[in-house]
Amino acid sequence: MYAIDTKLVYAIDTKLVYAIDTKLVYDIDTSWCMILIYWVGGNRGLGLALSQELIASGAEVFITSRAPFSIEGASVIEGIDVQDNESGPKLVQALGDKSIDILINNAGYFYGPVEKIDSLNFEEELKMIDICAVGVLRITSALFNAGLLQAGSKVG
Repeated sequence: MYAIDTKLVYAIDTKLVYAIDTKLVYDIDTSWCMILIYWVGGNRGLGLALSQELIASGAEVFITSRAPFSIEGASVIEGIDVQDNESGPKLVQALGDKSIDILINNAGYFYGPVEKIDSLNFEEELKMIDICAVGVLRITSALFNAGLLQAGSKVG
């Protein structure tokens, strides 16, 4: 049985949307690993909440972003856009020789208006596929090919 900390209880009681107890969800010891958390728009939402929890648990966290922002306790690598083929090599260069234990690909995009089969916006559909599927492959393959994802690294 896991103990639920007081922050999580408060979040549940007040119906906060972005609350997660990483020790409750993931069975990992974050004290020994470096974690690269990857997302587009990482200054908000679930990616930010998860980053804060991992930082609080003692993990070394690297976050990429298209635009400048800061988060206490994490290293931010700016100018990384999953739609740009040069972002993978740029990320590899920024990380240097740091190998990654856990890579979280949390890049996402969803076209705002409700679409129906008779009114699909195919440019937006292709953009979504590029960000959510191909973008993940751009980053993951660049890190793998550079030797930064070692045997036993976790990719999600």
